[in-house]
Amino acid sequence: MATLRSTACGLNCCSPCLPSEANPYLLGYYRLLMGYSQKEFYGRDKGFGVGYFKSMEEKGKTSKTAAADLPDLCVAFCATASALLAGVGPLRVSRELLDDLTLLTVGPQLRGGANNQRGTDGIVQVFEIIRRSSPMPPLRCAKAPSR
Repeated sequence: MATLRSTACGLNCCSPCLPSEANPYLLGYYRLLMGYSQKEFYGRDKGFGVGYFKSMEEKGKTSKTAAADLPDLCVAFCATASALLAGVGPLRVSRELLDDLTLLTVGPQLRGGANNQRGTDGIVQVFEIIRRSSPMPPLRCAKAPSR
């Protein structure tokens, strides 16, 4: 396998790096392509704790910390992409398939929206249960005394 030299991170490796200076916004595309929501990817509690990469995706800026860890991120993305392509199988890889891979970016976005809707529905259900089980009669407004 030919060794690629990325102009973005200067790393000699078997995998291309995300371009840090050329187009940092591509991080969002690759994150979504690999199926990670922002919460999964950047989150501290349930994510990878790599929030310092978020400015690349949102502002197009690469911090010193992000630039230093970019080669490791590239290797991790390439490993995930390799697993994805291995699951597809070598006989199915085509230009059309590669074009269709962009549809994978919709999944994490829809999942995030669905989770927000579930949370909203849950809040409504909890308040409805509390309202039904409350021993107090509903409050009624009394008329204000006339002057």
